[in-house]
Amino acid sequence: MKILSAVLLTLLTACAASVPDEKTVVPAPQAAAEKPARVADYMTAQETEIRALAANPAFGLKRRKNILIVTLTGNAVFAQNSYRVEEAAAEFLKQLAGVLADYDKTRVGIFAYTKNTGKASTNQILSDRRADAVSAVLENAAKIADVRIWAEGKGVSDTNRVDIVLTPTFR
Repeated sequence: MKILSAVLLTLLTACAASVPDEKTVVPAPQAAAEKPARVADYMTAQETEIRALAANPAFGLKRRKNILIVTLTGNAVFAQNSYRVEEAAAEFLKQLAGVLADYDKTRVGIFAYTKNTGKASTNQILSDRRADAVSAVLENAAKIADVRIWAEGKGVSDTNRVDIVLTPTFR
């Protein structure tokens, strides 16, 4: 019983010592760049920053409600039958990664497509590798967490393209 009393007394003393008196002013924590609280405002702010990056006509941005879709088309992204990201596309992706790093409540889906030439199985493999290559550029450029990014090859489409779908993770 004496030991329990001693432990309680020690805990109460420690708690009382850590409580500031009424005259002590505790400064509020400094917030990093404030992000809008509403989803629509959050996505609009992100959209504005991405639009400023997309000077190349091969890099486009569409919005559907609170979802942003960044599309990189044609040979501006990959050479024919290649999954190596072209230099202009890599630079754009690195800048995009900087924006995505600032908006940490955004999930990033990467969907790669190939033109309808050759075998379907070859096109699927190529689109998988292209999606992974774009994902690697984004992850390496800004240290974006793996849990925020997923990459998927979609196989054949009417054009070579990569869609980067940005969705908010809060409501």
